[in-house]
Amino acid sequence: MKPTLKLLVVVLAVAAQGCVPDQSIQIEAAYAELDANCVVTGGSAEQRLGGSINVGWTPSYFMVLRLQSALESSTISTGGLPDNPPARNDAYLHEIEVSYTCKDTSQRCSGFPKFGPVVKQISGTVVAGGVLDAGLNIMSYDFQQKLVSYSPIVSGQDVTILVGIKFRGALASGASFETATYTFPLTTFAFGAPPVCPSPGVLASASGGDPPPCSNWGQDGVYSVCNAAAP
Repeated sequence: MKPTLKLLVVVLAVAAQGCVPDQSIQIEAAYAELDANCVVTGGSAEQRLGGSINVGWTPSYFMVLRLQSALESSTISTGGLPDNPPARNDAYLHEIEVSYTCKDTSQRCSGFPKFGPVVKQISGTVVAGGVLDAGLNIMSYDFQQKLVSYSPIVSGQDVTILVGIKFRGALASGASFETATYTFPLTTFAFGAPPVCPSPGVLASASGGDPPPCSNWGQDGVYSVCNAAAP
């Protein structure tokens, strides 16, 4: 099955009426991380400001983004009655849009494959005034297929790509919203291929550390080797 853009966890908060201003909902680099099983964890005190992907190993790049809302989450009362609860600003997340732009030398960006933006339908309930983390795959299988045949990458060069990410949805009132685009730099290259372990071999990190997010070998310089299975 082809890997696709995948939203693992999403909760954000949005405002009351009309089009939500960009500054009301912010997308930030998250402190949280995805573990080997694609579960969002607490992560570390360091934000991830960029990444790398070996497209010869994987068509995916998994990461966590933090969506932060500055929108109203209090109850508004009329005549002493709480008739306008915080749920008035709850929203429903409908889709994610991901775009790809070459940000490198003119020589490396020459002939960069035209692709996207990729729009995927998603579903999530958004609560007012919330700050939660979204785990997602920001690469497209079809785009990765174009990259593995892109001449600079074929010749062994690395190419910096800016991945643009934004979310869209609608408030409980019916008004639509769209976040500002968050840009994530991704160094892209290709060499080698994942090992095929003979039975009963098992994959492990070549550096002896933890597996990459979602066990996505080839992401951020983490590669696998075949180890003998435990007796």
